[in-house]
Amino acid sequence: MILRDKHIRQIAKGDVEQFKMFYEIFFQPLCVFSYSILKNENEAEDLVQDLLLIYWNKKADFETVDSARAFLYTIAKNKCLNIIRDKKIHQKYFDYILNNEEVFFMNKVIENETYTILHQAINELPAQTKKIIRLSLSGLRNQEIADRLNISVNTVKTLKNHGYTALRTKLSDNLHALIFLSILMNQKNRLWRTTKTPEEYLDS
Repeated sequence: MILRDKHIRQIAKGDVEQFKMFYEIFFQPLCVFSYSILKNENEAEDLVQDLLLIYWNKKADFETVDSARAFLYTIAKNKCLNIIRDKKIHQKYFDYILNNEEVFFMNKVIENETYTILHQAINELPAQTKKIIRLSLSGLRNQEIADRLNISVNTVKTLKNHGYTALRTKLSDNLHALIFLSILMNQKNRLWRTTKTPEEYLDS
């Protein structure tokens, strides 16, 4: 899934199907971006769900991917700072961010653009392999994945190996994405998921 300006213009006209794609592409990167600042998974996910609703309500204002991305990250940054500001126990952290705001947030955006590239590469994998890679990155062990998908552990191991090999090939020209993949594989990032499907989100 590659998001293009034409998709943004279709969303601006109220195209729900295109917004579902938009949601899938941006939700997880924005969660990781917000979590890296807030250090709280639930707060990060709640913030991003609110943010995507704000975007949907303002969808007619956007015509390009760049304008949509800039809006999302700007609002996410401001919302994160507001949350931190309200928590006096994080005053030193808040002061640090304010004193290094431009560099701090630029680095976070670069990290999340890399995350988005990796997310899109995973979406291009075969369906079963994609499920296994996502579950693995969310922290599940091979047996847990096998139980969840009702397949054998050997199938999980085989498809997972194929999946990671395919990802390394797809990302061979992007050193940052390869490093990020390695970090996720080791840390089992729990934010590699969504709490709601796009359909559930739009109906809420």
